[in-house]
Formats: sequence, C-alpha cells, structure tokens
Amino acid sequence: MLRHILAVGFTALFLTSQVFAQTSDYTATASRNSQDARLAIDGDPNTRWTTSETQRNGQVFTLDLGDTKDVNQVSLNSARSPNDGPAEYSVAVSTNGSNFNDVATGSNGDALTVINFPTQSVRYVRITQNGSKDRFWWSIHEISVSDNGDSGDTGGNEGTAEGEPLDRSNWVMYASRNSVSTFNAIDGNPSTRWTTQQDKRPGQFFEIDLQSTETFSAIALDSTASPNDYPSDYDVLVSNDGNNWDTVASGNSNSAVTTISFSEQNARYIRIEQNGSSDRFWWSIHDLNVFAPDSPTGAPVPVPPPVDPVPPTGDNVVDVYMVTGQSNVKDDWSDAIEARLNDLNRDRESVVVMNRHPGNPISRWWNNGAQGNFRSDLDMLEDAFDDLEDDGKEPRLNGFFWLQGESDAGRQEQMDTYAVVFKSYTAEFFNEMNTDNNMVPIAIAVIDNVPQDAGTETLRGIQFDLGNELNGFAFDTRGYNRFDQVHMTGSALRDLGEDMADKFYNDHIR
Repeated sequence: MLRHILAVGFTALFLTSQVFAQTSDYTATASRNSQDARLAIDGDPNTRWTTSETQRNGQVFTLDLGDTKDVNQVSLNSARSPNDGPAEYSVAVSTNGSNFNDVATGSNGDALTVINFPTQSVRYVRITQNGSKDRFWWSIHEISVSDNGDSGDTGGNEGTAEGEPLDRSNWVMYASRNSVSTFNAIDGNPSTRWTTQQDKRPGQFFEIDLQSTETFSAIALDSTASPNDYPSDYDVLVSNDGNNWDTVASGNSNSAVTTISFSEQNARYIRIEQNGSSDRFWWSIHDLNVFAPDSPTGAPVPVPPPVDPVPPTGDNVVDVYMVTGQSNVKDDWSDAIEARLNDLNRDRESVVVMNRHPGNPISRWWNNGAQGNFRSDLDMLEDAFDDLEDDGKEPRLNGFFWLQGESDAGRQEQMDTYAVVFKSYTAEFFNEMNTDNNMVPIAIAVIDNVPQDAGTETLRGIQFDLGNELNGFAFDTRGYNRFDQVHMTGSALRDLGEDMADKFYNDHIR
C-alpha cells in the first residue's frame, strides 16, 4: 500500500514511527553526483544531494542500511529546496543489492514526500525518479527509512499519540514572545510557523486556551520545515483557570517532530514550556495538535482541516507590497506580482511599490540607516502611503518581496554577513514604517548564477534560512530562462512574479 501525503500530514503519520537514525553504517550512492550522496544522510538539513540537472526519467538514489532491517516507510525531505521533490517516483528494495522488488510508486512529490508500503526485511532501498520538471532539479536534503509501527515498535519522545486530534478552530493562544504569530502553529500550513525569534533559552512558553474543558492525553509539535527548532527541554502544564498549573509531562527532544504522551487530563488550558538552551537555533512550531485518548490502536489519525483566519474588515483597506532588490528587478517582475495578487485577492485592492537598484551588495542597502538604497526604498513606500491616505484609503504593508541579483555570490566577505545585514535592514525598514515585522512576510527570490558554483549554493542556503526565520519563504529560480549567466528574460521574470505571488497568497493570505 502506498500513501503519499503533504507535509501537513507529517505529524500524524510519524506519531507511531521508529525512525532509524542515519549512522556511519549507512552508505548512499546515486546515478548522478554520487560523491555527494552522503549529504542526504549526514543529519544536516542544510546540505543536500542533487542531480544538478532538471528532473528526467531514470535518476536513481540508493541507500545501503548496512544490515537487514524491517522497513515500511521512506521519507524524502527537500524543505530547503521546496520545488525539488520528485515528479514521479518508484521505490524498490533488496537484500543483496542486485535483485530489487518494486514496493511503491507515486507522483507529485512535495518538499516532504512520505512513502508507505508493506513491511519489508531489506538492506537496500532504491528510489527512482521517473518524471520530468523543466525548471527544477531532484534534491534530497535528508532521507530516512523507518518502521512506522506495523511491527509493534513505538516511538516519539515521550510515547505515541493514537487518539483523534481536537478541533482547533476556537483556540486562543499566547506566547512568551511573538504572540501575534501564534496562529501560524495551527493554520494547517507546514510552511508557516510561530517562533521565538531568538535562540532557545529557559522560560519560553506557548499557551493554548481550548475555550472549554477538554479531555486529552498527548501533544505533537512539528517543526519539520525548521528541523533544528524543536524544544530541547520541555515541560507540559495544564490548568482549569489559567492561574493554577499542574505539570503533567517533562522531557527533552532532538527530533523535528516531538510527540509527548501523558496520563488522561481534563483541562481548559495547556502550556508548553521550553527550558533548553541553544546558541544557534530558535524554538519554532509549524504545526501543533492535541489528541484525545482512547481511539482504537492503529486507527488512522485524521489531519484537521486548515483554520481560516478572520479576514480584515473595511472597504478602504489597501494591501501594499514593497518589491525591491538588485540587478534583476524590473517592471516585468513587479507588474506580474501586482496583477496576480489583485486577481487572487479580489476582495481588496493591492498596490506594489517597486524600486530597482543596480547590482550592489546587500551592505549598500543598510549601514545604520545611512545608505541610499535603504532610504530610497523607504521614501518610495512612504510616498505611496501618503497618496493612498490622501485618497481616503487605509494602506497596510502586507508583504516584502526581494529579488537578489548576482552581486553577493562568490564574495565570501559579503556572504559571511549577509543574514545579519539583511535582518537589520528589514527590521529597521519595518520600524520606520511603524509596522510589526512579525506580521509582514518576506518573500525572497534566490540568486541563480549559471553555471552553478559554490558561492551560489552557499547564498541560496543562507536565503532559504532567512525565508524561514522572517515569516516568509525563499523561492528557487533555477530553471527560469535567462539571456545571460545572471539575468532572466522578461517572460521568465513575469513567470517568476506570478509564481511568487501564488505562493505568497497560498501561504500568507488565503
């Protein structure tokens, strides 16, 4: 049996799974770039194996588990290259590396592709990519194989969650930091998240008001798209009045999916406290579920439907988007973004403020607010707000689109400070506009030099991390047509603008 699910179902599927951790006993080979196949099993989601060519029939990745194991699930994680999931795929297994039996096929692989099949006792697992994508490569940042519970093994940090998830539609949530984004933890969208926006430290908490007394016995926290942002040490507390709390579970996590089971509770309030420390990673929740007890063991766990946020009211509200960047920024791109957002979000007018700059490094945008590019962007946006207000409109900064040219790639001194400078620039930008930057998603189009080089790959990884950190996303431009090594054609820029607007609407407006 094969079941392909989107990342939103990842928590439910893995609640009863035993994932075999990658070890030195594992080896990996591939039909292309086999020397990099090890990057798919190194435990680092920022590295990857990739075909370095667009997807086409017959591309193969093979995993040697080092010994015979019972396996019934393969997970392919390409969250850092979200368009690089396999277009079509088949899974075959073997005990000797020569004779393979097909066990699953599927299509439309996503940033997280989870493939189930009947339990097999095997040593080798082979995934073949059989489809085609004109724009995107096939990449695997991390691959894992597991026994998802059919053999009787159970997993999770503190047990398993076998019950049905509670209805989330009426929940009210609070947090020690960034409370304005708590809704992202239950919106059903694995690309959005609530996060502390600071390194893990003791005392951080996330609190849920269920609005009425409920019966539950497990919680699942999914940070798959930010795989290092799990709660390192945690306590779970419950309350009936929001003032007097009882601790029902304590533990620690080192997994992107943290499942916490405890004795049956009847309570209205739940608080998860993060008490670990990290000098590198935040605490994030992309998806959160609370589970009722006493469902039949092995029963499928349904995934709650997305909870639609309440749309803003007022006929005079105008959504304003800042579209800026370096070198490649042109009217084709910004016009396509504006037209597409207006078409998708017909309930409200959209205005795009576009500012094109030459191929300067990011440091030219920001130097304690003194650089001309920063001030130029800000002045244009302020003028647009003034014009809308003069017309009786209520402008609202609703998104920030950034297109990166080629300037910073290959310059190590620029890449070393890129993330710090970009976050400083955008934070001060929103501060000047009196806007909470937690509420303004940032969409980044990732640099794409041709041919690919180490600088391009490094900066792409930096920008994907920024997209996750800044309540937005990074968009991979590989495969879009260009008229030279670093500049896209007009039609490609229009396609890119429409594609980014589609993703922005689906992730942050719809």
